[in-house]
Order: sequence, then structure tokens, then C-alpha cells
Amino acid sequence: MRLTEEQPNLSLVQDDLARTHFNLGDLQRKANKNDLALESYDEAARIWRRLTQLQPTVLDYHTRLGDTLALEARIWSADGKTAQAIQASKEALEVQRKIAATNPGAARNRGDLARRQFQLGNALRHAGQAAEADSEYQDALKTQQQLTAELPKVPHYQVDLASTYNGMGLLRLDLKQRDRAEEAFDAALALWEKLYRENPKDATFADGIASTCINLRGLARTPGNYSIKLEPLDSVLGALAKSETSKQNPAHQYATYQGCWTRAEGRTLHGVFNGALKDWDQAIALAPKADRFWLNLYRAITLARSGDAEQATGEMPALIEKATKAKASEVLYQVARVYVWAATVTAKKDGDAAKKSAETFAEQALQLLNQVRDLNYFQNAERRRRLADDPDWEYLRNRPAFQTLQNKLDQK
Repeated sequence: MRLTEEQPNLSLVQDDLARTHFNLGDLQRKANKNDLALESYDEAARIWRRLTQLQPTVLDYHTRLGDTLALEARIWSADGKTAQAIQASKEALEVQRKIAATNPGAARNRGDLARRQFQLGNALRHAGQAAEADSEYQDALKTQQQLTAELPKVPHYQVDLASTYNGMGLLRLDLKQRDRAEEAFDAALALWEKLYRENPKDATFADGIASTCINLRGLARTPGNYSIKLEPLDSVLGALAKSETSKQNPAHQYATYQGCWTRAEGRTLHGVFNGALKDWDQAIALAPKADRFWLNLYRAITLARSGDAEQATGEMPALIEKATKAKASEVLYQVARVYVWAATVTAKKDGDAAKKSAETFAEQALQLLNQVRDLNYFQNAERRRRLADDPDWEYLRNRPAFQTLQNKLDQK
């Protein structure tokens, strides 16, 4: 610090000081001390801005400035500060444009520029600026597709392309363009699978599979439900199952877990219940302890839909009692789904006993829905849309009690 004060034109010394601030920012960011990290990154960026003005031909200074701004944008975005994230992303992109202009045809420059466009697209998407986000994603996508075609053996360009497809899928999901969202997610999943097959020991590729499966599950759960294609999931889970060398790898296990969970929900929507139950069992075996409760509850919904209403509802009374005491509205809502599907499938069976059981199940589902309403569960607009649109509740729609519930919610 003293050297730079005494001789401020010593660029190498100033560069060293900037890198010290940058490294400190990295440590603070990894320790989740974002405010301190931003201060350190700001100081590093301030120095590198000055160096790029003093020595504009030294590209390292531009590169370091761009990297710093990109990290600042990530922190702002994670903290929900969309305006600051956009500003930092735009500046990082402009820095990268200057670097790329020195050698526009270089693959590295093109790839780095596309990465900055992707990051700006993410920041714009989080801010709800869909048209602007789409424009940045499209620009990034075009370059990344060219690079993967020109350099098919360089994996990081395929990683970048998969990430852009994923961002585009999330944007389409925000816009309720479900078919186009699925198309983008499937393209990302295919790339992650290809990379994983080529190098199953690289955790990055397994993590990409996992995150894409989570996004596909979000798509399947949109109001009204969406029956995602099963073939991409079959393919990627097949690749994971064949990889003997990495089965003990935590990233591999996590990808398998997320893949099985997503396919279980997908198979349930397609009516492939036996396969779905097998997927649930494998997902539960791999799941972190905190997730097993929820997966067992979702498995009960599949079990009810498959026709085994008695087994599906067997443990529900005890669960209702605990959830009622805890005012756990999400648990009670999911239990209501178990009962409504038990009613739906039981009502299709012959005999008075079946009709009576179906009525009992339906009344329990309605009681639980009113209970979660009293817990303000339906204050969330998407939850109200689920009640209105999801096929779960079709069996109850013509009942006066259900219509009364919906009318009360509509009046809020």
C-alpha cells in the first residue's frame, strides 16, 4: 500500500495490490461475507479501471477487471439486488468487448464474450426484463453453438452452452412457455449427459445433470401439471447407472437421486406407476435425511394414484395430527393430495363399500384444504392457481364444499 502511495505510477505494484484485494474478496465471498467481499472487489476494480486507462494495451488488466465485475454481479444477483447486478454485468460485458476486439476470431475471446452475455442475460431474467434477457441469451447461444461445432473436444464450451440452454429454459418457464422450456432443458441435459459419459469422474458434469433435473421437476409441477418427456431422463439415468467408477462419488449419487426423483414425478404424471414407485424407492435410498420425509409423502401420492388407496392413506392420520400441531400447511396440503387421489381411484371401483370409502377420502381431502386455507396457505397466488388448475382436484370440483372454498379464495 505504501509503495503505491509513494509511486502511484508503478503499475506492477498497483496490479499486485489489486490482486490482493481481489483474493481477499474471494476469501470473504466463500465465507459468505458478501458485504466485505463487495468492498474488496470494489477496491480491486477501482485500481484495475485506472490501470486499463493508463495502459490500455495490457489486456491482463482488462481481463482482471472483467472477472472482478462478474463476481460482483454474482453477489448482487444472489442478494436480490437486480439493478446492481445488471450494472456490473453490463460493465463486465463492455470490458470483454474491448478484449475481443483485439482478436475477434480467437476462440477464447469469443467464448469469454458469450459467457459475459449469458451472465447479463441471467441478471436481466432475475429482474423480469424478459425481452432483453432473451436477446443476450440468443447472442451467447449462437457463439457457443459455433464454438462447440468448431472445437468439439474442448469441453468447457459445451459446459457454457449447457448453462445457456438452462438459463433459456428458466426464462421460458417464467414466461409460461412450457414446451419451449422443456426443449431448452432437454438440450442442456443432453449436453451434460454427453460430457458425463466422456468423463464420469468430473463432478461438474454430474452437478449439471442434477440441476437440470431439478428444473425439469419445476416444469412438471407448474399449475395444471406438465407431463415432461421421459426419454431424456431414461437416457441420463442409464448413463449414471453404467458408470461403475464413480458410483461412490457424492456428485454421482446426488445426480442419480435428483434424476430418480424427477423421473418418479414424470412417470406418475404419465401413469407409469410401477416404474415411478421404483424410482421413489431409489431416490429415498439416496436422499439426504432431511428430504426423506417429503419423498415418502410424494411416494404416497403415487401409491394412491396407482390404486392402492389403503396403503397410501395408512399412515396419514398420525401425520395429520403432527402436522396440525406444528401448523405445517405444506404437509397438510400434500396429505390432502393423497386423500383426493385415493378418492378418485376408489370411486371407479364397483360396490357400495368402495363408494363409501371414496366419500370418506373426499371429505378428508376437503377438510384438509379448508384447514390449510385457515393457515393462510392460499395467500400465494401460484398455490391458488394450483387448486384451480391441477388435475389433482378434478374429483372435487363439482362439490359445493369445494366451490365454496374456491369462491372464498377468489374474494381475497
